[in-house]
Amino acid sequence: MLIPLGTERSRKRPSVVTPAIMVACLLVYVAQVAAARGAGQEHSFGMLDQFILDPTMGRWWTLLTSVFMHADVWHLGGNMLFLWVF
Repeated sequence: MLIPLGTERSRKRPSVVTPAIMVACLLVYVAQVAAARGAGQEHSFGMLDQFILDPTMGRWWTLLTSVFMHADVWHLGGNMLFLWVF
């Protein structure tokens, strides 16, 4: 397993976009978990059908929304760790 420790590249100014993406991912994950608990498993799968990548169905927004979907808290945490470091 690759464990990110940092990079040698220095930043000239604080990052704004990376924390914004991380917050967006966290909010989408919280909404995803809340939808699964609130309406049962059927609604959770319906939510996945609406936002998981499937451009063949004419749902162009899934090209963007699928990036923010995560399977579980470990998937989310791992992605956020690598996003923050790299």
